Amino acid sequence: MNRTELLIVTAIILFVAFGLGWFAHWVVHRFTRISADQATELERMAHDLHEAEELRDQAVAFLDQREAELLAELRAARADLANLRTSMPLRDGATGRMKPLKTLKKVWAEQTEMIPQTSKICPVLARNSALPAR
Repeated sequence: MNRTELLIVTAIILFVAFGLGWFAHWVVHRFTRISADQATELERMAHDLHEAEELRDQAVAFLDQREAELLAELRAARADLANLRTSMPLRDGATGRMKPLKTLKKVWAEQTEMIPQTSKICPVLARNSALPAR
């Protein structure tokens, strides 16, 4: 086999390999092609997924905001409790015994007299207030 024949045989083999590769590619894509109905369904699914992601992001933002609000309320309640504990001790300092209920009611009444009536300022605050109505 001379040089020219070797070159021609090599070219034919490469061309046949290219043709087989192209044919295999065509066959695979022929059987895996999607129809118009499937394409429409995929578009709808993609749109629904996008809407669900937006809704999830809104829910996460709302929950973060609500968590911040509740934490602020918790901090305020803890501060109020600490103030109440310091201003109205439940135990007598000298004996360590619990104070009588009448004494606690008297201290509570004295402290609430200093707080202005919120019902005249804002009825909503009066409804939501923990203070007893007068």
